[in-house]
Amino acid sequence: MVLAIFCGCISPAMAGSSQGTAVIYSNPGESISLVVNGGITNWSLDNIGDNINTTGISMTVSSNDNHVVYVRDSLDGGKPVNTTGHMAEYDPLGGVYVGGKNLTNPVEISSPPNAYVALSGTNQQIESASGVVSAQVYPVSVKQSIVFADERLYGPYYRIVVTFVAMNT
Repeated sequence: MVLAIFCGCISPAMAGSSQGTAVIYSNPGESISLVVNGGITNWSLDNIGDNINTTGISMTVSSNDNHVVYVRDSLDGGKPVNTTGHMAEYDPLGGVYVGGKNLTNPVEISSPPNAYVALSGTNQQIESASGVVSAQVYPVSVKQSIVFADERLYGPYYRIVVTFVAMNT
């Protein structure tokens, strides 16, 4: 008779294993943020000729690509069509444009050192930059030329709302 005794050695079971890879390509879309800071209130327009304000408004742009900034008169708040680009008579108590008077010359806007552009109903470029900017502050200068034909108002005043538009290019 043969008696065989085996040692309790058991070989470990081999678990199945496999691996793979996935390649992911990505590129962020164009993104831009524009914040317009400030405004101009009680601008006296004392001078016959050019009146310039360089301290009331600035704009902050963040962008991940080339960009431009435009300005235009969007005729906000019921502003009459025939006053596009011009400051028009506005009644602050009623909150409406009244009387049909407007200043002779259009408002002009610049982001120094760039040249002034006259406001109109279409986009006028005031700034551009290449590449990425993060919270870049740009100054804004506003010019209003006054002539003797521009009537002084008592009660109402002249007003315009300037629309700023930032776009990736």
